[in-house]
Amino acid sequence: MASQPLIGSLHSRSSRYELKYFAGPATIERLRAEIAPWAQPDQYARHRTGHRYLVDSQYFDSPDLTLYRATVGGHKSRFKLRLRSYDDGSDSVFAEIKRRVNDVIVKTRSRVSATVAEQIEEWTLGGPRPHLQSGGGLESFVQALSLLEARPAVRVRYQREAYETVTPPIVRVTFDFDLAYSISHGWGHAAIEPAWHHVPVEGAVVEIKFNDVFPAWLADLVHTLELRRQPIPKYALAVSDAGAHHARWLGSGSVGLPFLASTLPRIS
Repeated sequence: MASQPLIGSLHSRSSRYELKYFAGPATIERLRAEIAPWAQPDQYARHRTGHRYLVDSQYFDSPDLTLYRATVGGHKSRFKLRLRSYDDGSDSVFAEIKRRVNDVIVKTRSRVSATVAEQIEEWTLGGPRPHLQSGGGLESFVQALSLLEARPAVRVRYQREAYETVTPPIVRVTFDFDLAYSISHGWGHAAIEPAWHHVPVEGAVVEIKFNDVFPAWLADLVHTLELRRQPIPKYALAVSDAGAHHARWLGSGSVGLPFLASTLPRIS
């Protein structure tokens, strides 16, 4: 069966809460079983093998990694800039600004073609500024890139297994597996380090996303399984691992990154 495109409107803005946890294989199996009466694979995952699809994101940052530093510094108000695509066979790429304000996530995304996405990347690397329609989230995305003098930093991908509650209020529960990154100049350029490097995370990153109230049944399940909420920024994990193992990407090594990857918990 043909994959359903993972696309929405041309411009969109949403806000929600996101709770993140690490979970090992046994805990993931229990989670699947326990949420089954309440949730089913979402519309994009239900026809996929293992109910999983690929999420592929090119992150941008300033030359001194301002956005990375805000994340590892635990700033209460911070944001990320990325171009995101899915393995749905479409030509769509999403230009996204993902902001965190305390515990609330606000995401603005604009759908563009792969050609426009590559033009944006070319521009951040010194090419001509792309001709874009004014207004909407895309203009904000490009303005943020310009203010930061941002460039492609790392490309991050993982397999997402996604579930959604069948009745309101809608809650999403996702399991993200096989987190990997590439040190690259973006989709349209040869990678500095062409191989995909796996971040040492056993099991999966579990994310629970909701708009208003954390459902009692799910809160009880998290408590029963002794899941511990913690910040798990995939972009920061990738940059930290790159700094620890691929120092030439960081020049002379004088950047002084706190290498999160070396302190990741091992999960059984």
